[in-house]
Amino acid sequence: MKINEENFWNEFNEIDSWDDWDDFKKKFFDENRLAIKSDDEWERSLNRGDEFINGLIWHAACCGYKDLHAYFLLDKSRALAFKKLEPEAFANNATKPELYGQICYHCEIWTRSHQPKACPVCNGELLQLPLNEK
Repeated sequence: MKINEENFWNEFNEIDSWDDWDDFKKKFFDENRLAIKSDDEWERSLNRGDEFINGLIWHAACCGYKDLHAYFLLDKSRALAFKKLEPEAFANNATKPELYGQICYHCEIWTRSHQPKACPVCNGELLQLPLNEK
């Protein structure tokens, strides 16, 4: 299923609460309509190993959907919803860049560095990735 991005962002702009976000997410990211990767696909993605690109280590990532752009849209819209609905928490998180890396969902790679402004493989947009580290 391909997501109509114009409609997607128009509806996103109407989100005013976490209940709105839940409804939005169910509409556009329903697992019954978007193909989810199999366990074998997850394993193959994660077993690719690290790559050294433009002087940085990029780690393998695995996105849940077979449609990598849909997964990118999910994570980007989730981050923007958090910024819109929880501006104080978003601002607080912004003071702690060490807790985040960057990920390219299209190439399924991530880095701890904040240096790159775009993916070194596809030149696509990088999104923040919580590192889940202390």
